[in-house]
Amino acid sequence: MQYNLTKEQVEGYLRRSLTPFESDNFDNLLRIAISKLEALICSKVGYIEEERTFQGRDGMRSVFIGLCSEVKSVKVNSNSVDFTTYLGDNASQLCDNIVLNKPTRHTDVITVHGGFGLKVIPEELAQVISELFAVKLAGGDKITSKKVEDFSITYDKTSETDRIIESYKSILDKYSQCSQITLRSGEIRNDRIRCI
Repeated sequence: MQYNLTKEQVEGYLRRSLTPFESDNFDNLLRIAISKLEALICSKVGYIEEERTFQGRDGMRSVFIGLCSEVKSVKVNSNSVDFTTYLGDNASQLCDNIVLNKPTRHTDVITVHGGFGLKVIPEELAQVISELFAVKLAGGDKITSKKVEDFSITYDKTSETDRIIESYKSILDKYSQCSQITLRSGEIRNDRIRCI
């Protein structure tokens, strides 16, 4: 992973000091939190610069390439082409699609050279990672009511992770790759994908 959150940054996002357990196990808990985030957004967030290949689709100009920080070059059948990058909500200058200057065929091989994942973690995702970092590893059921006579206890079965997901839903949705669809025919218009 190319980026790290420091103990001080996590404390700042949590607005509290780390517990002795959290401090002693910081690296492992951070790795667990990042893994949870990756599962929630269906994408690796660690940055890697590499070349990836994709298959063209008949009549399509858009190519889903996954979460990326930068695209350096695009070639179709070994020929450089013009392109633009696109992310559904234009989140922090990231991209997950490229739009080529002309439609492709299913026999075309599209080669993308770039930085995939997150080169720098956006502040809003750092906040989510910090919250996931603080989730207790086991237990966590909260008592919502008690009754003395005939002894009764009611537990809240909503987990801390579920609460975080609900609280940060709009941020997670912004970066999520979980519901990406393959358009059979479409184009980008006014920062929205439109099927045609």
